Amino acid sequence: MIRIFSLFLAVISSIACYGGDVTTLSGIVSDKGGAGLPYATVRAVSLGEARTVQTDVTGLYSLTVPCSDSIVVSVSYEGFKSQKAVFRGKQVEIRRDFVLEEDAVTLQEVVVQGSRVIHGNSKSMYFPVQKQRKGTNTGLGLLANMMIPELRISKTSGTVSTSDRKNVTLCINGVPASREEINAVRPNDVIRIDYHPVPTGKFAGYEAVVDYIVRSYRHGGYLELRSSTTLLNTAGEYGAVLKYNCNTWTHSLIAGTDFTDYRKNENEVEEKVGLPVSFKRKSVTDDYRLSSTKPYFYWGMNRITDRVQISLKVGGVMEHIPHSDNVSSSAYLPAVYSPSLSVVRENARNASVYLNGYTYYTLDKKNYLMLAGSYQYGHNDFDRTMTEGAYGSAVSTMENSHDFSVGLTYIHNTEKNGGFTFRLYDLGNVYKDRYGGDVDSRQRLVNNYIQADLQYRYSFSERLFAQTELTLRHVSSKVSDAEENTWLFLPTLYVSCKTGEKGHLVVNAKTGYVAPPIQWKSDLYQNVNAYEQVKGNKELEHVVAYMPSVSYSYSFSRLMMNASVNAFLSRHSIHDVYYQENNRLIHSYALGKSLCQFMFDYKVTSFLLDNSLQVSGGISYYTMKTNDDFRNPLRGFVCSFDAMYSCGSFTFSGSYVSKYKSMDFTSSAYSDLPCVYSLSASYAKGGWFASVSLANFFNRKTYGKEYINSEIYQRTDRFISPDISPSVIASSSCFIVLTSDARNLTVM
Repeated sequence: MIRIFSLFLAVISSIACYGGDVTTLSGIVSDKGGAGLPYATVRAVSLGEARTVQTDVTGLYSLTVPCSDSIVVSVSYEGFKSQKAVFRGKQVEIRRDFVLEEDAVTLQEVVVQGSRVIHGNSKSMYFPVQKQRKGTNTGLGLLANMMIPELRISKTSGTVSTSDRKNVTLCINGVPASREEINAVRPNDVIRIDYHPVPTGKFAGYEAVVDYIVRSYRHGGYLELRSSTTLLNTAGEYGAVLKYNCNTWTHSLIAGTDFTDYRKNENEVEEKVGLPVSFKRKSVTDDYRLSSTKPYFYWGMNRITDRVQISLKVGGVMEHIPHSDNVSSSAYLPAVYSPSLSVVRENARNASVYLNGYTYYTLDKKNYLMLAGSYQYGHNDFDRTMTEGAYGSAVSTMENSHDFSVGLTYIHNTEKNGGFTFRLYDLGNVYKDRYGGDVDSRQRLVNNYIQADLQYRYSFSERLFAQTELTLRHVSSKVSDAEENTWLFLPTLYVSCKTGEKGHLVVNAKTGYVAPPIQWKSDLYQNVNAYEQVKGNKELEHVVAYMPSVSYSYSFSRLMMNASVNAFLSRHSIHDVYYQENNRLIHSYALGKSLCQFMFDYKVTSFLLDNSLQVSGGISYYTMKTNDDFRNPLRGFVCSFDAMYSCGSFTFSGSYVSKYKSMDFTSSAYSDLPCVYSLSASYAKGGWFASVSLANFFNRKTYGKEYINSEIYQRTDRFISPDISPSVIASSSCFIVLTSDARNLTVM
């Protein structure tokens, strides 16, 4: 009887299978902790036909194969042992979850090589090791600890750039993320970091992308409490991060406040003014204070299924600057003005809120659709009073801004090694201000960019990859009664080549676009002091620039290196201009001459003592000309050094950057910046983390210098700022794990 019943079920199953002609395989790939493994490879073979799919960011997979009596499924993931399963009997649907174990052999290779790297033809994958994770409590700190030679990371500003000077967009599992979101990532949750020097597909339009591939939990989350306090130059940040996962939804809440109370910002300014009666002025700061508080909040939710990825974010920032006081004494030679005491007092109240939305939809295995939009509103009240001797002025400004963007992207992958991406988006901002001072006035500025991008990519082989991007942009700008309407064609070409298994060459020919600051495109003016006045220039135009670069990376058994050459070329620059009008010095802005900058960069990272010691060193050479009327050459070398040593629960690290010269494309000022350095020690145990950092402790009287040169005005500014002066930073954090049962709270 049992045999008859089994035969009956087999017949029914076969009939159902032949009716559908295919079998659907689905499930989740996870690690032993239950966290889904994103982008794991699932391969199924049926009737001699092989089909492959990658898991989504939650670890889910789904694919169809021809129905047969035997289906072989194999699952592989870098750093984990592969698994294989054989399914007998014809079935319409098979549900199977895979739990992968870490591969001890691969982990041993990771220990030997440090940050294990795998170079693809359009991206590189870096795998952090545990010693790098425990030396930090933030996602950005982990990226810095990995010492990837292609990347340049500023821990203070949170910005990341490449060795060939491209801006980097940070993402988490393929979704663009803010600095707060990146810092909220637990280092232990990061499986790997993907670096895209040639962004393709849904990353089209970005210069470069760093994507954090993070474990995704089906249930549970964590609460992190964190603090950071800077001594000597008083500043700090206190905040909390709450993250919780529930099935396909992930909720994040970040809140906190920044504060500053700087009282050390010494300046010595020497000016030469070429009015009909020429004179020199020397000013020395006698008293300074900058005090501010900036509370912020962020809430975001993500939903990921096998076909749809949705992200919605809401946030806001309020900043109050009650004190921005600068008291300086001035002397003139000859005595065209009497020696005086200059007092500048400013206060500001700023607020902004933003909303971001993102949807990525899988139409089928070859076609994808992405819709993204954002809106931000900002409000700023600013008051400034200035007195110098008998002269005085008062300025009051109220500003409102609206920034928005909306974009639609279609991605198509061809059968073999190619594909194309079409992107259409609109980016705009509306800026209004009410200015009260020497002259009361109002202005309204409207900028709008409508852009269409067509990106075509093709892999000639596993080693050679090329991509071209054609951008057509319409720029519409209106300031009061001045209008600008321009069409721009901005082509870009990328060529990427793998040189063996360990080398990667990227050639980039990019066309860029530089817009002048909004405040400069105006006809407003403001009295700076008794003899100087600042005027806007509403005729300022946008500038097209060319940015070619070549970057080569190579990894040895215990060493990674990167060498790059890049240039910035433009027929025009935007610079400061000074001229005389009604016996006053007028400071304005205009298009300048051509600008050429070249830089060579080389950096190497080595892993020693079973990966307990990491050492990274770099050297750069730059050559350029000043962005002023004289076009004087600027050239020199910049050296950098980073080291990190791990011992048990302790991590010790240090960094050094030599002095260098800096110049901005939209300003005539150039700077001599002194060397900066730091030493830090951290302790990590379970969910607890604490660190102390000492920075620039011998720089008590080390000045940076800024220069401006023109025919009738020269200025040298010697300054000591918080960025280059001594400081002590103490940081701590605690992770509290929230299990699937919300009543059960445990500290790791």
